[in-house]
Amino acid sequence: MQRQMQYCMEHPEEISKMANVQRKVDEVKGIMMQNVEQVLVRGERLDVLVDRTDDLRDQAQKFQRQGTQLRKKMWWQNFRMQIIVVGVVLLLIVVVFLLACFTGGRNCVNGNHSSAVAAAPASPSSAPAWAAPGVPSTTSTLVPGEPMPGQPGATPTPAGHKLL
Repeated sequence: MQRQMQYCMEHPEEISKMANVQRKVDEVKGIMMQNVEQVLVRGERLDVLVDRTDDLRDQAQKFQRQGTQLRKKMWWQNFRMQIIVVGVVLLLIVVVFLLACFTGGRNCVNGNHSSAVAAAPASPSSAPAWAAPGVPSTTSTLVPGEPMPGQPGATPTPAGHKLL
């Protein structure tokens, strides 16, 4: 031991080199310990991220299934609504047809018209029953077989008279 002490006293530069090397080794050891701790923390964070990613993937698949189910449900609901609207329109058409054909004693189905239509033309100077006395009539009388006023071949209306 005394020899070692004497050697240290005689060669202090080697002792300082050894101390420098030891200090550097301790520094590297401390840095490595910090790096290992950081890797462990990062690994824990990665595990948390993996768990969150799995949860998010499961939720996305569930959302996609529910979206598909909702889209199909809405399509069927829209289809049923369209069928109902078409049915109501067809029902209205049938009701209007039946009202038009069977009111007033007419029968459109077999071509018989039981109501008689008077074809006697009124005189041009006679005014309708609702017109005020002394006011000339501005309505024209349609005669079967003659063109309607305003069509080619129709006789012009007298000046000052308007067609209704």
